Amino acid sequence: MSEQATRQLVEEYFAAFNAVDHDAMLSLLSDDVAHDRADGSREIGREAFRWYLGMQARHFRESWADVAVMVGEGGVRAAAEFT
Repeated sequence: MSEQATRQLVEEYFAAFNAVDHDAMLSLLSDDVAHDRADGSREIGREAFRWYLGMQARHFRESWADVAVMVGEGGVRAAAEFT
């Protein structure tokens, strides 16, 4: 994936998150996505993440702002900083 495509993927994910569009978020992830939760546990799979998103939505309404996306050379890695 190119650096531009990687950046676009991350930006689309953040936009879907802010729109509370879980289906769009999940469509951007691989079937074997690994989600490291704040409690230190790890869940594998898109369906496990779908369940997590649903539980979070029942308790919280979050949005991410001031997003800075950083993409490594070749587009292999990306990171985002936000408030």
